[in-house]
Amino acid sequence: MDYEPAMNDLKETWAEWLMINEDKIQASKDPEDIKTMEKDLDETIEKRASELLTNKSTDFYDYFRQALAR
Repeated sequence: MDYEPAMNDLKETWAEWLMINEDKIQASKDPEDIKTMEKDLDETIEKRASELLTNKSTDFYDYFRQALAR
């Protein structure tokens, strides 16, 4: 996948994760909870990046964006 669509996809993945976890982030006071959320975010981004790098994405729009970028 080209750089621009891949970066946009990773930003979108981060934004989705943030929307899902926003309440937990605001309510969290325990440093261990924050570390757990950081680890979850890292795993989510790493998984998505791996999918993009190996062209094994299950998202149809990834292929559509790739075609538009060319």
